[in-house]
Amino acid sequence: MTFMVLGIIQLTMMQQAELMTQYAAYQACRAGIVWNGNNDKMVSAAIVALAPTAAGGKLFPGSKPLREGTQGMADLVADIASMHLINGAASALGVAPIRVDVVNPTRQIFSKYVGRGGLPHPTGLVFDDVGYHSTDGTSDGFLADEGYRKALQLTIRVRYLYELKIPFASTIIQTCFFLENAPSLLGSIGGALGEESLTHKSAVESGDANATAGALAAPAGPISAGPVGKPTLPRAEFIKLYAARQLHIVVIPLTATYTMRMQSNFYEKNLRN
Repeated sequence: MTFMVLGIIQLTMMQQAELMTQYAAYQACRAGIVWNGNNDKMVSAAIVALAPTAAGGKLFPGSKPLREGTQGMADLVADIASMHLINGAASALGVAPIRVDVVNPTRQIFSKYVGRGGLPHPTGLVFDDVGYHSTDGTSDGFLADEGYRKALQLTIRVRYLYELKIPFASTIIQTCFFLENAPSLLGSIGGALGEESLTHKSAVESGDANATAGALAAPAGPISAGPVGKPTLPRAEFIKLYAARQLHIVVIPLTATYTMRMQSNFYEKNLRN
């Protein structure tokens, strides 16, 4: 009964975080289309959108619940600044809590269409169809070349390592996540995580040994290739989730994608794929 209540609370918070991740993807994409696909601007927009979900955890210890009135605005500014610092430091260690991937255009698509148009930019995709013509130099380029129009659709994916904050329920939910994504999944009727047997008792007691085995047994390739080649959670990051677990920071990746048409030239320097 206790786990049912705590589990419902935690899953409800996860659902709210999932909705905020979708909103963060919208905000990040909105920033990207006017900032030439700049990744830093998109991450900043995502952080602002996700700030309400960070309070009360250990991943972003500087984040506090917002107070009412003008004090709440000051709290929000402080939370965002703190999240920027931690996200940047964690990125340097190879596991950014909030990450934005450019799904489209890919480098291959960019290389195919760069320099097109009546007013070509040598290192970017021209977003405005004014002056752009197809290769025959007479017809409207967007009508004659559907591929170029699609190349100007910015698609991004936000990956958010959301911290589970409800005691007891958080570790069980994360252990289930390890179970789902580690290889050797359900090797027998009783189930297995790596080479360890996941029993009812070990699950209830958080099953740290089993979680270790599952993390070490994670595939060398990506758990999910997502809509483009960049993995949502590669093996190295999967293992680091367990390292964070030892510090009582229990996280699970949430993802969302969004697409908008570019409102500025997409620059080659902003390609990440």
